[in-house]
Amino acid sequence: EIELESAKLARALGNEKLALERTKRVLLHAQGTGNRRLLSSANIEIGLIMLNSEKCEEAMEYFIIARDAAEQSGSSFEMIRALTYEALSHFIFGNLSKAIRQIDAALAFIERATRREWQMYLLFLKGRVQFELGIYDQATATFQTALSLCDIYSHKERKKLFYAWMARAQIYGSEGEPLKVLRNLVKDSEVLFFMSEAYLLAGDAER
Repeated sequence: EIELESAKLARALGNEKLALERTKRVLLHAQGTGNRRLLSSANIEIGLIMLNSEKCEEAMEYFIIARDAAEQSGSSFEMIRALTYEALSHFIFGNLSKAIRQIDAALAFIERATRREWQMYLLFLKGRVQFELGIYDQATATFQTALSLCDIYSHKERKKLFYAWMARAQIYGSEGEPLKVLRNLVKDSEVLFFMSEAYLLAGDAER
C-alpha cells in the first residue's frame, strides 16, 4: 500500500518513470499474493500513467484489467474508479458513444453501491460528451441534474462549473437563457469565452 502511494506521489511530481517502476513492483506483489483489490489499484495507476503519456489505447487495457480484478475482489470503490477512467479514456480517444455507455454503467453501479463521491465527476463528464456529440438539450439536462445534486450534497463550490457548462449547452441548443446565466457568474476566462460564443451566435460579432 505504501509503495503504491509513493508511486502516486512520483506521478504527481512528474516522475512517471519512477512511478511506473514502483507500480510494477506492486503489481507483481499483488499477483503473487492474489490480492485482487490491490491488483485493481495497481492496474488503475499504470493506466493513469499511460493516460498522462497520451497512450489512450494502452490505458484502456489496464483499466479493463482493473475492472475485472475489482469485480472479483468485490471492491466497489475500485470498480467505480476503473469504470470512470475507462470512460475518460474513450472520451479522450474520441470514442464518444463508448464513453457514454461506460459513464452510464458507472453511474448505475454508483446507484447500486451507494458510493456517491464520484457521481458529480461522472455527470460532468457525461455532459461534456453529450456536448461534443451535439446533443445540447441532453447536455443541458445532465448539467441541471448535477446542479440539483449540488444542493442535495451541499457541494456549493461546484455549482459555478455546472452553471457555466449548462449555459454553454444552451447557447447551441434550444432551451434556456444562456447569457442571463453567464452574466451572473464570476467572469473568469472560461465564462468570458462562453459569453463570446453566445454573442457571436446571436449575431453580435463586435461585442
